Amino acid sequence: MHIGIETTHAGFAHNISHRSTESFLIHNHPTYELYYYLQGSASFLINGVEQPLEPHTLLIFPPNAFHGIRVTDDQPYERFTLHFSAESLSLERRSALLRALPRAEKTGVFPCLRQNMEGTAMHALLLQLDACAAHDSATQEKLLPILLEALLATAILASSAQEIPAGDASISSAQESIITYVNEHFTENITLDALSERFFLSKHHLNRVFRKATGTTVRDYLINKRVIYVQQLLINGIPATQAATLAGFGDYTAFYRAYVKRFGHAPSQDRGHNRTMVFDLQEVLKEQLVVTPDAYKMKLEESN
Repeated sequence: MHIGIETTHAGFAHNISHRSTESFLIHNHPTYELYYYLQGSASFLINGVEQPLEPHTLLIFPPNAFHGIRVTDDQPYERFTLHFSAESLSLERRSALLRALPRAEKTGVFPCLRQNMEGTAMHALLLQLDACAAHDSATQEKLLPILLEALLATAILASSAQEIPAGDASISSAQESIITYVNEHFTENITLDALSERFFLSKHHLNRVFRKATGTTVRDYLINKRVIYVQQLLINGIPATQAATLAGFGDYTAFYRAYVKRFGHAPSQDRGHNRTMVFDLQEVLKEQLVVTPDAYKMKLEESN
């Protein structure tokens, strides 16, 4: 079952599926993601830690944060998901609401976590969004931003905030240094060999450290950051060849393949065009990186 709302800067979905997954589906989104788990048997993988989910758990992920989901049986897996950009929030409240939301950049992924949300205002607001899906698109466009801001305000006010642990308790100084360096220099010619030499770690160990913190390899992390950066340059009118070079791609063919794989269309479609956000479940699944539990733990060395 799939119930959804799509507006210019946000998308809401109520999904129920009945299929288990043997692997973690590692993925990310260029937007914030509000995820509310209703029922089923599932675990998230965040910062290398598997987090079993309890019914009526809320997670809010920052943009471009890698995380994974695994469904462990064929019982109904039901959830609400709400993806939104900063532009979906009113100007007068945007700054205050965004400051309270999690970020993913310097030190890994630290989503906002709330548990035992059944019967709360948060649960009630999501049910209102579910009901909103039955109305016409004009009504949805007007009501979704209002309900979104109410949801975020409710999350901020909730007193049971918790952080997902990263590793043993917090991200290591090595992880922080590597991630910070990659985030600050992703448009440059970063290679695994260069990182290994800079941080005095073997390539195998460096990739292991990086993947434990982010859920993905250095290579895939760089590609993802670069194609997202290219999309923003394209939207601002920069030609694709120039945007690819500015983002750090040395080969246009490799860039083109990565862009189409990530967004499902050619770069030319995004130039000077602020695309409407569409959140189709099958399209999201196409973007996910399938990683088996053993592969996630053992096969951490990849060529750059």
